[in-house]
Amino acid sequence: MLINKRRNDFETFSSKAFLPQSLSFQREEGELTEDGKCYEEDDVEEEEWKEEYFLEMEGEDSYFVEESLSLFDDVPYEMEGNLEEESKTKKMKMEEEKSTDWEDCSLPAIVKNLYREKGITKQYLWQNECLSNLNRFGRNLVVSLPTSGGKTLVAEMMIMKTVLVDKKKVIMVLPYVSIVVEKSNQLNEFGNKLNFNVEGYYGGHGTIPLPHSTHVAICTIEKAHSLVNHLIEEERLIKEVGLVVVDELHMLDENDRGFVLELLLTKILYMGKGGIQIIGMSATIPNVIEIANWLLADCYISDFRPVPLVEMLFVDNSLYSPSGELLRSIPSKENTIQKKSKEMHEIYQLTKEVISNSDQSVLIFCGTKNETQDVASDLAEMFDSPIALIHKEEREMLIQKLKFCNSGGLDPTLCKTIRFGIAFHNSSLTVDERELLEEAYSNRIINVMVSTSTLAAGVNLPARRVILKNMFVGRNLLNNRVYKQMCGRAGRAGIDSYGESVLISKRNQNNQSFKLMNSPLDEVKSCLCISSSRGLKRLVLDAIGGRYSST
Repeated sequence: MLINKRRNDFETFSSKAFLPQSLSFQREEGELTEDGKCYEEDDVEEEEWKEEYFLEMEGEDSYFVEESLSLFDDVPYEMEGNLEEESKTKKMKMEEEKSTDWEDCSLPAIVKNLYREKGITKQYLWQNECLSNLNRFGRNLVVSLPTSGGKTLVAEMMIMKTVLVDKKKVIMVLPYVSIVVEKSNQLNEFGNKLNFNVEGYYGGHGTIPLPHSTHVAICTIEKAHSLVNHLIEEERLIKEVGLVVVDELHMLDENDRGFVLELLLTKILYMGKGGIQIIGMSATIPNVIEIANWLLADCYISDFRPVPLVEMLFVDNSLYSPSGELLRSIPSKENTIQKKSKEMHEIYQLTKEVISNSDQSVLIFCGTKNETQDVASDLAEMFDSPIALIHKEEREMLIQKLKFCNSGGLDPTLCKTIRFGIAFHNSSLTVDERELLEEAYSNRIINVMVSTSTLAAGVNLPARRVILKNMFVGRNLLNNRVYKQMCGRAGRAGIDSYGESVLISKRNQNNQSFKLMNSPLDEVKSCLCISSSRGLKRLVLDAIGGRYSST
């Protein structure tokens, strides 16, 4: 999808979907120019003006949206109103059909063959466009695209290009241990065939200082910061590192971890002296232009999603659209199992409706670790015995593998639930247990995964239907960014024609629920500006301690 922006007779300043690094508004000339200077708020009178956007599809009809915007809006466009589902599906199918062949980034032909073995034969139009521009210009880039839009392939291709073509090292920054483990395993598949080494950095894993034999370091935020500090101290950073990839870039404003990520990127910008490329990716940054300006980056923005997403609210056995329209009712079957709570009956109904087809899957998000185990256990007790006959041998084999990796021990709840194709995923699992359960879920040996919010960010375990047990994470109310990430897990590209997300709510929580579903995303703010001056003090102390500055 190509995005161009026009104002009356102003010249088009967007090269396809790539926006320039900075823009200035000159009143006396009456035009937007790319002069490399950011406009200052004091120099520009805020005004409202009519803006016309067109989404240009090569060889297809254009889609037009008009709206009134301020010059100071952080987001370059906002689609007003909800498109009809039929029109939305048509647009996405058009873009999927417009998948182009392959931008190889000067990589050997074996890379394309390796992707073909994974079932990926063509790149989406936006992927090809991004890779072409990255390969040609080598600038920093921030990608804003819905979950499951295909950001991972762009990151992987640029990682391999940096290692194999540019002969430089790569640091990839991810928020959670489970995602680091998954990505390390995925890139090791390429590394084993293409002769480069991948090392995961999390917990007690990963060698610091970075070994010369390691080409790609997949790190948690904290480990990446430690790694970069050592590289700066040894004067190796700019000599050896060519690319830093940050997934889930919106975590910049997440309390202490956001500060560490912000500090890490600041050091890359300052100490790298423009010689280290930065690629940031997120599905939930509304002020993406502001973040891109800070990172001196180009920006790619699209609403493309290969599988349409249908969001729903479930209240008293009825499904509602985000606008409050009644979609349908689901007959209650509480009398069949009297011992369980009303909440569990609702989860059971929504789950059973999907996995009656053994090839389908459901992902259930709960607010706490204990809830994941309780829900998994209760569902196993509520399902009919015939469910246990499906993949019976494979599930028994999975149980034996789990026992083996734990020297004969296995959580009794898991042992019970796996026989019904149900498992839980939380921090109590070991790395080996997570890998086995995630693999079983991907192969549909496990049909229902009950998880904490960790799976919402990055782990590639999509489902036909995502169920949110309630609006809470622990004791805190779910924010719209985490909600959107959870919903984004719904829909499997190449398998499902659409994905569904269902938020379970109580009647007295309706207003909060609809607000959560419809409110705009919160802007990402610098941790140096949030709450107190603590972050700024830490920055100064770090700069002095690292000898980047002096008193």
